[in-house]
Amino acid sequence: MNYKTEIYEQYMARAVTVDGGEIFLHAFDAQNFVAHCESRNLAILGFDTFRIDKRGILPLLDGIADFSPQEKRPWSEYRSTCNLVAAKIIEQLLEDKEPEETYFSFVLWDETEYGQST
Repeated sequence: MNYKTEIYEQYMARAVTVDGGEIFLHAFDAQNFVAHCESRNLAILGFDTFRIDKRGILPLLDGIADFSPQEKRPWSEYRSTCNLVAAKIIEQLLEDKEPEETYFSFVLWDETEYGQST
């Protein structure tokens, strides 16, 4: 099992999955997920935010974040910055949205993937 599968295991009870394997984590789990990624030496490269209800999946365009590196920095600095900023943006989004219907789809990187970029 790779980290991109394993890291999601404990959050699947409230998650929504779709064909193709995309995982949407519930808003109530998003902050813990970011902290969990930090503790596992993973960076949140970005995320998209969605409202999911009986009508379907609606992307929330004000909830898109992309932390792709613009310049090479030490991995630990890049990872912690990504995760800190992700946590702050998620906190703000949850103040503005209805958390019961809000979900996040995350893109993760490990140190090897970061090393192969830029």
